[in-house]
Amino acid sequence: MGGRAAMFALLAASFLSMFDRQTLPPMLGAIAGDLGTTVGGVGAALSVYSICYAASQLPWSWLSNRIGVVRVLRVALVAATAFTVLTAFAVDPVTLWVARALSGAAIGAIVPAGLVYVAERFPLDRRAHALVNLATATSLGMSVAVVIASVLGPLGAWRWVVLGTAVAEAVVAVLLLRVQAGPRPPAPAPMVRSLRRVLGDPWMVLILALVLVEGAALLGIMGFLPAALAHEGADPVLAGVVTGVYGLALIASAQLSKPLIGRVPPGVLMLLGGAALCLGFLLLVLWLDVATVLVASGLLGFAYAFAHTQIQNWMTDVAARDRAVGTAVFATVFFAGAALGAALGAWSAATGAYRWLFLAAAIGGAAFAIGAWIGRTRYRVRAG
Repeated sequence: MGGRAAMFALLAASFLSMFDRQTLPPMLGAIAGDLGTTVGGVGAALSVYSICYAASQLPWSWLSNRIGVVRVLRVALVAATAFTVLTAFAVDPVTLWVARALSGAAIGAIVPAGLVYVAERFPLDRRAHALVNLATATSLGMSVAVVIASVLGPLGAWRWVVLGTAVAEAVVAVLLLRVQAGPRPPAPAPMVRSLRRVLGDPWMVLILALVLVEGAALLGIMGFLPAALAHEGADPVLAGVVTGVYGLALIASAQLSKPLIGRVPPGVLMLLGGAALCLGFLLLVLWLDVATVLVASGLLGFAYAFAHTQIQNWMTDVAARDRAVGTAVFATVFFAGAALGAALGAWSAATGAYRWLFLAAAIGGAAFAIGAWIGRTRYRVRAG
């Protein structure tokens, strides 16, 4: 399979990695009713998923260094298919937690492997464009998942949504079998040595602090916008559809950002993204209705397209000597942030304290904007 076809398979896998994750939050009520438990009990599965996703990063990195990223993607998609089927047939909260934990561990390989694949094949000046495409795929998966789950969840079809995800994962696994895996990588540096280099780099420490905040807001808390809107009395289906504007905004913003890459300093792009993140959640603190969620979803799509792709690109240069391990640590912290955001979101869903949740996200967005702008402006490119 040629380069374009390989990138298509990678984009499809990236789409599914986020689709798989984001189908559950809009269906919490439906799943809780079906399994005879509380929304908080089902919501715990979201935190378990994110924790296992984060915990799987270094093992996947170790395997990637030995068999290559394409082979890792194949293994991950096959495993994800099996565990997603297990999720669809969950009969109680414990079964659901176990299934989502295993799914999170399997899906955890996809985005980091994609980042390494892109970083190994594109120089820094072209890499940002490829990362924009990856970010578009993952965030489109998030948006489509929210819309589909919000429409079908209240109809009692949550198991069919999950089964459909499993079928799609199986299809992409077959596509990846046609992608040339290439030779196995040369013997890598010991994992402990690579970890010390990565975690001992002050620039990497700054990036990890920033991405922890970003993950909590854009992955963890963002998924609870439909639930917050439904809590205010909006129709659950309408709440999901309105939130779906996030994906449309991200696609538009991603295309807008491409001609700016190389012309506008990366620090400024991250400042703009962080400001949009802060403003989007602050708007929801002040007013929480269909109109403000619509606007906020657009701002968050803009934030992801401008901020996340740039911080990914920054990380691939900082960790150039230990890219697989650096990417794994980056993803671990990103999804640790998502787990934190999901835990806060589950608490908010149980108590109805959504405005406090959004206020925390707005403060985090402001901190991200300032820290990313100052840090990236002072940084000097290393590997290119």
